[in-house]
Amino acid sequence: MNCIRTKRLQFALSAGITERMDRLRKREFMEVLRHFLFLSFLLTPCGLFAQTKAVKDMSKEEVLHMTVEQLYVLPLEDVAALSLIVGMSMEELYETVSTSSRSEEAMEEAPNVMHVVTHETIKRRGYKNLREVLINIPGFGVFMKDVQYVAQVRGIAPNDNEKIMFMVDGHGINQMSEPDMLNNSINLSNMERIEIIIGPGSVLYGAESLAATVNMIPRKPYKNEVSVTAGVPDEWSVNALLGKVWDTDKSVSVTFTGIRREGWNAYKTGAVEEGSVYEALSKAGSTMPQRMYPSFFLTAGGQYENWSIGMTSLSYASSRIGWAGSISLEEREKLRNQDFVNALVVKHKSKPTNRMELLFTASINNKRVKQPNNLEMKQNSFKTEAGVHHTGTRNFLQAGIQFGYYQERDNVVLDYADSVHAYYPWSGTNPDRFEKVIVEHPLIPNSDLYSIGGYVSDKFGISDRIKLLAAIRADYHSILERNRVSISPRVALIYSPKKYFTTKLMFNTATRYPSARASHLNVWDQNNPQRNGRMVTQPEQLMTVELENIFFGDIMRISLVAYYQYLKNFISWFEPFMNVGNFKGWGFEATWKTTFSPNISVWANATVNKTGFTQKATTPLVQDGSVVPTSVTVNEKGEMIAVPKVSGSMGGDFKIFDKLSFSPSMNYFTGQPTSDYAHYNATTHKFRYFYVNHQMYLDASLLYEGIFRGLDARLAARNILNNRRQVGTVFANQTYTPQGTTVQVTLFYSF
Repeated sequence: MNCIRTKRLQFALSAGITERMDRLRKREFMEVLRHFLFLSFLLTPCGLFAQTKAVKDMSKEEVLHMTVEQLYVLPLEDVAALSLIVGMSMEELYETVSTSSRSEEAMEEAPNVMHVVTHETIKRRGYKNLREVLINIPGFGVFMKDVQYVAQVRGIAPNDNEKIMFMVDGHGINQMSEPDMLNNSINLSNMERIEIIIGPGSVLYGAESLAATVNMIPRKPYKNEVSVTAGVPDEWSVNALLGKVWDTDKSVSVTFTGIRREGWNAYKTGAVEEGSVYEALSKAGSTMPQRMYPSFFLTAGGQYENWSIGMTSLSYASSRIGWAGSISLEEREKLRNQDFVNALVVKHKSKPTNRMELLFTASINNKRVKQPNNLEMKQNSFKTEAGVHHTGTRNFLQAGIQFGYYQERDNVVLDYADSVHAYYPWSGTNPDRFEKVIVEHPLIPNSDLYSIGGYVSDKFGISDRIKLLAAIRADYHSILERNRVSISPRVALIYSPKKYFTTKLMFNTATRYPSARASHLNVWDQNNPQRNGRMVTQPEQLMTVELENIFFGDIMRISLVAYYQYLKNFISWFEPFMNVGNFKGWGFEATWKTTFSPNISVWANATVNKTGFTQKATTPLVQDGSVVPTSVTVNEKGEMIAVPKVSGSMGGDFKIFDKLSFSPSMNYFTGQPTSDYAHYNATTHKFRYFYVNHQMYLDASLLYEGIFRGLDARLAARNILNNRRQVGTVFANQTYTPQGTTVQVTLFYSF
């Protein structure tokens, strides 16, 4: 590694290696590498011997601490030798992660159970949105609510995605209310990789991430790229990645995505409540579920040495069933739920010494929600963070403090009145009468809130084979009436007794505060007789104990995870906003990948979970004495509705010939507790629960690279077997019909 001279040389070699890797992947990688090594040995024996000897002397510990930049500047033969030292493929060696510890580290050393999806995998398998990614990650499930997808994490099935933190380059972009991040306008083609934490991961980020963290890391524009997609049923999108990279720390980039997608008729008469809007949707054959009106996603960013700036803008328009007011289906078809998320983030890093790094981050965020016939909400927030990293001889210390200021403004409930009488000066004694007008009711008074949090984390190398990580976080948020400090600790023991084996024992916790809509600030719901003044009074806290064993082989990687989790003060959504009870569960997760050659790799994963929810709070009573149900819908065994007991995925990536790749995959689940109105007893007012078993969905993607210079084409199909059997719906005792076969064609042009 003495060959690293200057940053400019570092960049040149980085770009060269990247292009060389692209070319090699398009051929038979191992064959070319073998010949390359042989010729290099003949032509430059002295230089090769000196470099290879240095590489061979490195320990597994030293290799795992190398950064991506350090790997890029090494000759390919050295990277191949390093991969043998740690028992990983070259591709896996480049897959360092940064989300768990906010610094680059090998995935095997992260103090969380993590998964990484690279840009190459996204393009090869045809992933368009986060739903298609997460259904192939063990521990996740994704099913419909009403007109949107909701993710489940290890058996936790909330009404919405608010218990998961979605980030772009480490900055949260969750929508303000009912986040719909799984099928929106974010184009994954613009991402270098997606890092996913299963379980609590908020120790370094704040009290906003609970059950999982999904961090989308954008690509650097080493090449400009534009793409266009057309699909059946009606779907189109355009995408662009533009910019320039002058050096490793000097770049500018802009991305843009515009998309529109039609939905499908997801509900079946008899399985939904008679007279409900779902029955109307079914009878009319409406395609409102998952319909996306023209929506957009824009990012812009730049870096100059130690300074970087990033801008994110999300505009997402989807169908809206509308809960309030009595309007016809024709009127509902015109409703559009609109979400806006805008963020500006500035970061600065400095190194006063070789061992110390100082970090500063400041962001301005604006979020808006417009739900016709329901509500409008706005929030401005300002966040700052100051932190320090110190790298010692045997430890890595992190500490930081974070501050947030939030402005809740103009939050109202919208309702249609059948008629309104208004007196104007010109009306005389007879008021003017207006039909079907929108009436505004206060939802949340204009409020100013603040939060403060701090963390300390230390990763200590007890020996070359054993590492101990300990961290603690403290949070305070003014959103609760009874304010108190919440503590979230983390402990991880990482042991690598053998070259091809690593085991991790981890204890992680996370705290999540309610949104303003779920807090005592929500005057509309507090005054609702069905709420009876009951709102969220405590943050929810998730505790997880995990044991992960990772086995390496020359061509294989296996991960086995056992976990136990306990979620205290579960916050329900809307019916009513309350700390309704506690959730606990345990399970197993397994992943396996074997790369037989550069042209053939296969993978599989499986999840088994046992869960239970216990309601602790007394739910409010309405005036007739009936109990208001909570949005934590469970069967008689305490199992959350729509969460499969067993699920799994498997697939492969096959290079048929030099330019054509084929990537099939299969998703399977069984033991999904559910019910619907075909199993409802009108006399007892109770549902009879049953299980949806043995459901399978087949997907496939064909990628042709190099039609001519810079032009690639991809054909992706989902649910090829057209499996439309009814499955469970999150949040409600009803079922829905999954979308049938879809096909998308995408053209990519790089220049």
